[in-house]
Amino acid sequence: ELPATPEIVEPINVCFGGTLTFTATTTASGPLSYEWTEVNSGTILNAGNTVSQTNPGTYKYKVRVKNANNCWSEYSEAVEGIVYPEVIIPVITPSGTVSICEGEEITLAATTGFATYTWYRNGTQISSGTENAVTVNQAGTYTVAVTTVNDCGSGTSEGLTVEIVAYPAIPVITAEGLANGEVWRRVDMNIVFEVSNKVDALIYQWYHNGSVIVGGQGEALYLSSLRLVDAGTYTVTATTQNAGCSTESEGVNLIMRNNVFVPRLITPNGDNENDNLNITGLEIYPRNELIIINRWGNEVFRKTNYVNGTWQGDNLPNEVYFYKLRLIEANGYTEEITGYFHLKR
Repeated sequence: ELPATPEIVEPINVCFGGTLTFTATTTASGPLSYEWTEVNSGTILNAGNTVSQTNPGTYKYKVRVKNANNCWSEYSEAVEGIVYPEVIIPVITPSGTVSICEGEEITLAATTGFATYTWYRNGTQISSGTENAVTVNQAGTYTVAVTTVNDCGSGTSEGLTVEIVAYPAIPVITAEGLANGEVWRRVDMNIVFEVSNKVDALIYQWYHNGSVIVGGQGEALYLSSLRLVDAGTYTVTATTQNAGCSTESEGVNLIMRNNVFVPRLITPNGDNENDNLNITGLEIYPRNELIIINRWGNEVFRKTNYVNGTWQGDNLPNEVYFYKLRLIEANGYTEEITGYFHLKR
């Protein structure tokens, strides 16, 4: 009599690193020998009532038994089992170390194609789900692990470190004569704008009326031989080297004046031409001080808040006279102009 045909217990599919085991059961009695055949490859194994596989692949086995009389049973039904391949470790994009500005967010993305993604920050789980990306706003080292549709898990990815960069303090602009956000200059003069709270590690960029000043980098902006078109609002941004976190200063309004011109000749002879000392452009400097000195260094005239047309030579002799003209802006900024003129009646 032939032995009873054995049956194979349905194996549990395993992930890489596990052992796939096929187990045969039979009602046949007595000492039995088992012959396993892997249907896909045709490999025949003589083993006990179990056969195992650890290499990734799909395996399909049938088995028969032989009794002590060397009689073989029929083959069992073939049963299939799987050792799933190793799950690749996901990669996070971006990688390495990234910097973001305080209060901002960054989206981290892992390799696509997996069933679930579990994200960690400094080793503590922060999210899990089917999306391959997570948006974060905290400093720390982020990693991710994945599982496949077969519930096989990967190892943990390489870490990505997020650094939080604070915004710089708002830069403060200083300049000689600056007050209440305004500063005055005349044509052909110079001006230097500086950042009073400068930090060496920051990047500074200057702007004129909202437009980038080409070459205007650094904690100071030097403007020489000013023109009327240089009037306007000047600002500066301070930017961190990491993450490019930027703050902008308050604007400084540069007000341009035309040059003040003191005539070289005064002829108080009553012909209505150059009879008085009329200084071109003085009307925009109501606060001023005029001092006139003769060639021996003696002061012959002094007037605070001089008004054009009020000095006609004071019966002084014809000769060369020297002057000092102090121009006082509304904000207290003072500029002194010196020169000479001829007095000729």
